[in-house]
Amino acid sequence: MKSRTPIQIAICFAVCTTFLYNYLSYQNQLTQLRMEIPALAQTLKGIEEENLRLKYEIERFENPWHLMDLAKHSEFSHLRHPLLEEIVVIEHHAMPQQNPFTHTDDVQLTNQTPEKKDEKGRFWLFPSMPIGARSK
Repeated sequence: MKSRTPIQIAICFAVCTTFLYNYLSYQNQLTQLRMEIPALAQTLKGIEEENLRLKYEIERFENPWHLMDLAKHSEFSHLRHPLLEEIVVIEHHAMPQQNPFTHTDDVQLTNQTPEKKDEKGRFWLFPSMPIGARSK
């Protein structure tokens, strides 16, 4: 019986040492992740600011006034507006939920006539100037 006691103590010590080692390893991993959080938060903030800047640039570029100014440049003189026969409007009507296996025609193709057009069939964006008109 006396010979089993040192073996039991050694096994108990080994088990406790293993648990302590695993606990310290887990704490080290957790501390390392906590140290990475501020750097990742700063990177995220930089990406969000860049995203906001790019959204502003897109909105500024797509501004109708800016597009009208671009249309006046000689670089874009080869571009033209489509004729009325080339314009197709797709109207989508919301339908109530139906069986997905039945076919419904909820998309209609129609030619849309603009309210205001000039003698060449161009759309009017502003009352004073049709789209595509160039000031020279």
